[in-house]
Amino acid sequence: MLDDRTGSSRRAPAHIGAFGWTEASNRFAWSSFLGQEAGGAGVPRDAAPARARSLEGLPPTWIGVGDLDLFVLENLAFAQRLVTAGVPTEFHLVPGAFHGFDVIAEGVPVVEAFCRARLAALRRGLGLPIAEPDLREGRSGRPSAGRSGRGDAGVLEETS
Repeated sequence: MLDDRTGSSRRAPAHIGAFGWTEASNRFAWSSFLGQEAGGAGVPRDAAPARARSLEGLPPTWIGVGDLDLFVLENLAFAQRLVTAGVPTEFHLVPGAFHGFDVIAEGVPVVEAFCRARLAALRRGLGLPIAEPDLREGRSGRPSAGRSGRGDAGVLEETS
């Protein structure tokens, strides 16, 4: 959710955003956040990341999205801007995936791979060792802020 114009002044192709998070959902969310209609010329530049004039100096960025997700086009455009600005950028595009696929399709191989990639990026960003998550028996690879059992408070671990 990087651009208030998605689904308001910029319409998505019919197959994008048809399931899960829709254009109507996005317009409502952005308008609620902004206190004005989304997509208008009066939206402050610092209110939506996609409106920022410069992305230089941002930290390394991981973006993952499905090709049916309403956010796919804005995420692609933002990733391109990050790369152009010299920001280390990792981009994952998941064919056939809609918004929220990683939450409702746990245990599916493509979801497991997506969650592993996301967790590995988070661990790299925090300077933690990247361990292969145990995805057997429904373990999702989603981070937990709980204790690791080794006395390391706040270390990311796999959830049950």
